[in-house]
Amino acid sequence: RKNLKSHNDVISSLGEAQQCMAFLQQLKKSASECRCTMGVLFRIILPHDADTHLRREDSIRDLSTPSNTSLDPDALTPAEQKNLISGALLLRNLIRIKIADDADILTASTALKSTITFLRKIQDIILEVGESIDVLAFLRDN
Repeated sequence: RKNLKSHNDVISSLGEAQQCMAFLQQLKKSASECRCTMGVLFRIILPHDADTHLRREDSIRDLSTPSNTSLDPDALTPAEQKNLISGALLLRNLIRIKIADDADILTASTALKSTITFLRKIQDIILEVGESIDVLAFLRDN
């Protein structure tokens, strides 16, 4: 998790949250193309179990492996697969929500919307008060 100590931290986190929202839109589109739910596609591209490590590439399933029969390997291009995996990792690392089904996707989407709203408000405060503000100290004291 990132500490929001500076204006740059807020800008960076806001950008990541917006990227995650774009990822959820792409996930929805790709799930439709693959004729599966968003939750199923998320679990296929980034499974979560006791052996999953958020930062290790070897925790990610290869969509083209023969053992993965739940998705046509030609349904997504390698570039689409890579983009989905990157987005899934960013989402999982940013909001720390385990995603196992569509209800979890909805929870993630709601959390992202709240995060974006919060970060925009913090950004407005920083612009009003001054960029040299320690964001965490300001939040704690106000």
